[in-house]
Amino acid sequence: MSFKILAVLAGVLALLLLGTSAQAKPAPAPQPYRLGYELITKTETVERTDVNEVTVTANFPSGKVPTGGGHSKLTGDDPGVIRFNRPTETGWTVTWYFQGSLSATGTVYVICVNAAAPTG
Repeated sequence: MSFKILAVLAGVLALLLLGTSAQAKPAPAPQPYRLGYELITKTETVERTDVNEVTVTANFPSGKVPTGGGHSKLTGDDPGVIRFNRPTETGWTVTWYFQGSLSATGTVYVICVNAAAPTG
């Protein structure tokens, strides 16, 4: 046998004989990441002006990011037409254009989760 093979066999034998007394501790179980799911709603009623628009923005708390959003239809005799329905830097915004009602009420929803996994 060559010297390298004998050295490897001696190392394996040493590990088998000595390695059983000093075992490594198992790694701690990972903690589940909590998404921090949150649904934020914002409802506003506005009086019709020359512009005939209502814009409602639902803002989420700091440390959160939006995953989606939406709106309900306007109340009143005119359901309105959606001009904008999109995320913003701080929430979700919807703008309706309406003609028939003297006032309109709109509700906006934003679904958000934690921006980053907790550390530590």
